[in-house]
Amino acid sequence: MPRIETLHDLITDLEGKSAAVASMSLAKRLPDSQLGEEVGVFANRDGEKALVLNAVDYLINTCSFDQKRVKAMIQGVLNENNFLGSVTELATYGWLQRHSLYFEPQVKFDHPAVLNPNGCELDGVLLAYDTGFDIKTLGLGLYLMEKLIRYFAGSTPPLKVGVNGRVDVDVKTVQKDALGNLGSIEAELRAGANVKIPSLNWTIFQKKTGGVQTFYRTWGPYRQAQELRYFPFKQAAQFTTSRPFMLILSYFPRLNPFLSENRAGYGEAFFRSLARRAFIQADEDRTPVSDHDDRVRVMSVGQASRLLSALMFVDLESERYHVFFNPRARNRIFPPIEDFVANSHPITDLASYDDFRYDNY
Repeated sequence: MPRIETLHDLITDLEGKSAAVASMSLAKRLPDSQLGEEVGVFANRDGEKALVLNAVDYLINTCSFDQKRVKAMIQGVLNENNFLGSVTELATYGWLQRHSLYFEPQVKFDHPAVLNPNGCELDGVLLAYDTGFDIKTLGLGLYLMEKLIRYFAGSTPPLKVGVNGRVDVDVKTVQKDALGNLGSIEAELRAGANVKIPSLNWTIFQKKTGGVQTFYRTWGPYRQAQELRYFPFKQAAQFTTSRPFMLILSYFPRLNPFLSENRAGYGEAFFRSLARRAFIQADEDRTPVSDHDDRVRVMSVGQASRLLSALMFVDLESERYHVFFNPRARNRIFPPIEDFVANSHPITDLASYDDFRYDNY
């Protein structure tokens, strides 16, 4: 099959695979253009497209979900600026349905059923487990580092830059101190200087046009878990108070190569370590959760951690997953984790699971 390189070719491909997408007449509303880097990769990945289309069909045909909202989700996938968040949500929906975790999508909750004082809409409720869930993109430092590099490559005139440093860093710090200061960084680079970001221990430099130039990047699963230990609490306002709540962190290893499934087991070590920090280390944390989500004003991180019933990490390329139940959760998910795993996914395809029953100290 020829490589898909334009927006209308991608739309035609999706329409040929889904009657629901074909009925949306997307090509009439979206002008044709060359695909950007991330949408271009998606366009030529049949597995990723299948998950998205599986979600579209499930939402429209099984859930009778508002077709206009589904159409907006698809348009987000086709937009380079909105691609990652949109494709993560739809592909995760497709993954859940494919693995028998049937759900009601986009469920509205009022306060105090959720911590948000104004109420909020969750991505869904797992029907068999009466568990609210929300889907987040697991974006690590390496992905944001590459985003910074692409930004300068697209500037005028283009700047070819490299970055030395660790990639097991706090995403929030990258967004604030690197992506939040692109103008000043660009000015220093164009003046011929290397740019150091002490909070990240990064050095940004222009690549030489000739000769040999080396650069390095380092990552460790346990340090990454330490840096991201508050990541699950950035959306604490969405935690449910009277039923279990699961946070689903989905990712594409092609955007975060350190999370690829391999014999070294780095990804698995990171996932378990982050879950243990969110469930057990955080339980004793008396700092206000408003430091991470300012919508929640009257609760500590430790109190919020008991409302986080489970963390699930979903690989949207291989479709393997890692799931962890919180042994200290106020609202526990039933049945036990072994039954949950056996009922929701062939156990032979599972990467790892744990409820910390022997590691709860």
